[in-house]
Amino acid sequence: MIIGVDLDNTMFTCNSFIYKVINKFQYANLHSAHYKEVKTQDTMLSSSMLKNTHKVFNPIKYKSFPQAVETINLLYSLGCKIHFVSRRPNFSPLVKATVEWLQINKVNYDKLILSCKNKVKYADEHNIKLFIDDCRDVCLRLERRGIRAVLFRGSLKEGSEQLRILKPANILIATSWKSISNNVDSLLQESSNKHKILPVNFDKCDNLKEELIFNR
Repeated sequence: MIIGVDLDNTMFTCNSFIYKVINKFQYANLHSAHYKEVKTQDTMLSSSMLKNTHKVFNPIKYKSFPQAVETINLLYSLGCKIHFVSRRPNFSPLVKATVEWLQINKVNYDKLILSCKNKVKYADEHNIKLFIDDCRDVCLRLERRGIRAVLFRGSLKEGSEQLRILKPANILIATSWKSISNNVDSLLQESSNKHKILPVNFDKCDNLKEELIFNR
């Protein structure tokens, strides 16, 4: 099974001001489906300017959410393919800092996709069955495509060990990676059984707040 995972505010936090500026500039057109798969050789920085800029994106600034790395590595050990899919700009210092963080934290993964401004289309085209993201709109659209979505609403403190369901949108809400880890078997089984359905009007679910405990 292929699992899609967001980076910022899902795997880690990053409060870099310059990143936010570049991020805003890069995403002026949010309807583009372009993305870049990062290869190892793409992380080399040759110019002194890029090397100095890289210091601004020091990976030490990225604070990992508790048990995020452990849960990803667990999924990887179970035979799942991990695709990190992010809207992070394809900007050399930021690319290098991202790869460096994954290496330092010994995260196992198969692909790193940056500058992805249409995650639902990417997930659909690459047969992703389960996607973990902090954006509610992305999760809504994933569910409408028959892709199991987990909306991550965690913090650097330990959250609930249970997943909750937003009905009738059917989005799973996780306030900690431990809640995802505790439900790995159920998540994988349910995700493999989901089927594509036709797109609908997502706005109908915007104000729904009913939540149920995920216990399957």
